[in-house]
Amino acid sequence: MAFAENNPLNFNIISWDTISSYLKENIQIKRSDNWLQLLNERVANSH
Repeated sequence: MAFAENNPLNFNIISWDTISSYLKENIQIKRSDNWLQLLNERVANSH
């Protein structure tokens, strides 16, 4: 992934396990009215 250096989102620091589990959680909660709030909390907690 040579483009990662020029990409504002550095995918090299994110594991595929994290991505897959994140997507699975997202799919499970997407019917919830507050899924955006949960998503924002997840993003805030990841820093």
